[in-house]
Amino acid sequence: MGVLPIGLRDPLPTIPVPLLAPDPEIRLDLKAILERTYDASGFVKYIYETDPEPRLSPADATWARSLLPTTPTDG
Repeated sequence: MGVLPIGLRDPLPTIPVPLLAPDPEIRLDLKAILERTYDASGFVKYIYETDPEPRLSPADATWARSLLPTTPTDG
């Protein structure tokens, strides 16, 4: 298996996982795995309250902020 280049704004792919014959390869949904891990691990506070390392370009930082959930304001 080689390297699978993915851009920051590209959706995570489903990738093939080869198994020993006679079993057919299986498909691994990377987006579903990331979402399940995120939901189960409590990363929300860490991810939303710190800047990413390495830092994003200004354009990518603006794009990433647009994806964050909004919190209701008091009043």
